[in-house]
Amino acid sequence: MADKDFIKEKIVGRNAGWKKSFRHYLRVMVSALLFGAVGAASFAFLEPVIGDKLHTTEPETVVLTTEEIPTETEPETTEPEPTVPETESVPETAAVDREMINEYVDDAMKRHPVTIDDFNKLNNVLKGVITDAEQAVVEVKTGDTAGTDLFGQPVRSEKSYSGMILAKTSTELLILTSSEAAGSDQLSVIFQRENAYPATLEAVDSRDGIAVISVQHTNMTKQDLGSVKCITIGNSSILQRGDIVLSVGAPAGEIYSVAEGSVSSVSFNQHTDDSTMEKVLLHIDAEPSQGAFLLNTSGELVGWASEKIDEAPTGYLYMAAVSDYVDRLEALSNGQPYPYLGIDCQEVNAEMKSHGLPDGLFIHECVEGSPSYNAGMQSGDIITELADTEVRTMADYRSVLRKLKAGQEIKAVVERQRGTEYVEVSFNLTVKER
Repeated sequence: MADKDFIKEKIVGRNAGWKKSFRHYLRVMVSALLFGAVGAASFAFLEPVIGDKLHTTEPETVVLTTEEIPTETEPETTEPEPTVPETESVPETAAVDREMINEYVDDAMKRHPVTIDDFNKLNNVLKGVITDAEQAVVEVKTGDTAGTDLFGQPVRSEKSYSGMILAKTSTELLILTSSEAAGSDQLSVIFQRENAYPATLEAVDSRDGIAVISVQHTNMTKQDLGSVKCITIGNSSILQRGDIVLSVGAPAGEIYSVAEGSVSSVSFNQHTDDSTMEKVLLHIDAEPSQGAFLLNTSGELVGWASEKIDEAPTGYLYMAAVSDYVDRLEALSNGQPYPYLGIDCQEVNAEMKSHGLPDGLFIHECVEGSPSYNAGMQSGDIITELADTEVRTMADYRSVLRKLKAGQEIKAVVERQRGTEYVEVSFNLTVKER
């Protein structure tokens, strides 16, 4: 058995010293650090190349909202106005005692005298509203080649328009301005009369004379970006005759000029191409050509001076009421031209139905050269279906229109009078942009 004694021997590992173990672990740590450094450098080099493919994001959508009408208001704590004593009675006839009225008016004036200080306080409040709103006003400059000089060098023609900052996204500022600026091959925006930055056209609405342009945050200094303000969009549908309106932008034909005036008349539900609108006439001295934006006394945007609505009397102008344009402004801000069919129509009302007209939208006119005109639709037709959707009201019509895209082919169904009856006729339309 002596020959097999080796089987009983105990086999053990190599007895490495602490120095060798230390060197081993040191090599492992150094290798790990080198591997991490190489990996980080590789990622930093490749990320700009493949980053867009690895991280795809949806474009940010701009949503514009108007100022809501408060449902309840706190009761005013002003001193009650003088009333007719109970012992006296106001005559019920049309011939009201003028002397009695004058007496009450004189008494009220004595109780509440108006001083020059009161006027100055009011004026200072209005100036404050204008100053605050002008933080959203910018100058839009265009530059176009207008030929060459004697030495063959290009000569550029520059023009200026006012603009109003509508929205601020995570990457850009969106600015409302005149459609005349949209055709320029070089656009820039000047903030607070100082720094100019390149701008890009988002979309234009030539029929309404407006456009939206954008300025990228990365092109601006932090100071300029932090100082700008987006205008609050007001509710133009609550304007009444006599309300004070303020104009900023370029109402005097010069950027950063101002004007004051009042609402002269308001006509609701005036039908126009593809919509109904408020027709607001202002008694204000302003020039629309370079952009005159209109504010209420809270400093909210309620519209802009427009020559597209109608010809105004001397000393007056028509306002494009912003509540009628929110959908269009939102589309333009997202780079989407607003769809156009060119149909001037209204809802068939009860009186029209009593004369035998079917339910739907009665066409007053199809604008010459518009998609509806080119398709063969005509005044007197009654729209009942549009883009495979039943339409009976202007709200139905606008809802369908908002979903359309320029170049899209759609079908319109109308009721057309043939003798004493109405027959159904279909048309194929190619949607255009405004």
